[in-house]
Amino acid sequence: ASIIVQLLTVAIPSLENLAKEADGQQKLQQINRYAGAVIALIMGIGYYFVIRNMNALEYRDGAAGIFAAVVIIATFVAGAQLITWCGEQIDDKGIGNGVSLLIFASIVSNWSSLYTSGKPQYYFFLPLLVVLALVAVVFVIIMTNAERRINIQYAKRVVGRKQMGGQNSYLPLKLNMSGVMPIIFASAMVSIPGTIGSFLQIDPEAHPVWYTFFRT
Repeated sequence: ASIIVQLLTVAIPSLENLAKEADGQQKLQQINRYAGAVIALIMGIGYYFVIRNMNALEYRDGAAGIFAAVVIIATFVAGAQLITWCGEQIDDKGIGNGVSLLIFASIVSNWSSLYTSGKPQYYFFLPLLVVLALVAVVFVIIMTNAERRINIQYAKRVVGRKQMGGQNSYLPLKLNMSGVMPIIFASAMVSIPGTIGSFLQIDPEAHPVWYTFFRT
């Protein structure tokens, strides 16, 4: 939702003017919440049909099926809003980027499946993942702080009997001005076909091309 709002800020002049106002960031944050709720609703409906297509629901038809659908979708939306609220609380306390920390915690928590799998060869992979994660963190910090310095030379001028100017300075330009947003946006775009494919029931024999596209 934040990525979509940022893209719309460049495309829609009213949102661009809103971002330049003093209290514009608070209004944009409120828009992010509403957009996140709408996206969570759409994703919740999609995942409900995924669960339904897996025959994992006991009640699928009639009033009981409708009630089950409402509860499942509402749970997805409420969970997404809870995570958003937790991320905002982390931001307010000054710990760091709340949503990014939650995403990182989710990734790290998945590593525990290597130990729970019961396969001894995976015991070697977890320390290796920790080392790679530290290397990635260091690389990200270096790329975030990297800057290109453009030399600026001021012309000399005479004011009265004094000679002014002639100094050298530099203009610092961030090497990566947009931070992690391009990576998150690219990851979201790449995952869209797979997400749509999980919502649909595609017969691999009848539609092999579409099945391969969505599943890949």
